[in-house]
Amino acid sequence: MEYVEITSVKEYLKEGVLNNVLHPFYATKNERVRARRGKIGEIIASFSREGNYSTTKTVLPGPNGQMDWVITNDLGQDTVLDDETFSADYTSTDVDGEYISKRKTKLIIKMDEPVAFKSMYGKSYKMLPGYYIVASSNGDFNELTPEDFTVNYAISDAVYNPKSDPILFDELL
Repeated sequence: MEYVEITSVKEYLKEGVLNNVLHPFYATKNERVRARRGKIGEIIASFSREGNYSTTKTVLPGPNGQMDWVITNDLGQDTVLDDETFSADYTSTDVDGEYISKRKTKLIIKMDEPVAFKSMYGKSYKMLPGYYIVASSNGDFNELTPEDFTVNYAISDAVYNPKSDPILFDELL
């Protein structure tokens, strides 16, 4: 399968929205995960539920000096998050090693073609049609599998309006 290589995710998504090819929407994440601090140099391989190769990431200390977190969701999918992102997105529960998302509303864009890109932290993604891109903040774009979306997200009532979208549009329309 040939993937569309995206060099600037933001520009790719912005162009798709302006050309009415991509249709972003908002969803609220409600996910329980198991998480632990990674070990320096540890390599985490993520696989989708279908068994398609997704990505690998080497655990390293983040910009604040704290080690990355290794997260396992209820689908058994592993991912790596830097300490700052993990702290912003998850809070601990009463169960040791269990965390729950902070119910943040995220901008979601469903892909209709196979795409490949790197996150701002250097994480490589190869996504099949039907996968989603999650735009958490300006410049921070990540993969979301269809199964993960179905299990861990609820579509928000908020209506997407590119004129008020500071994530994809630096200068509002």
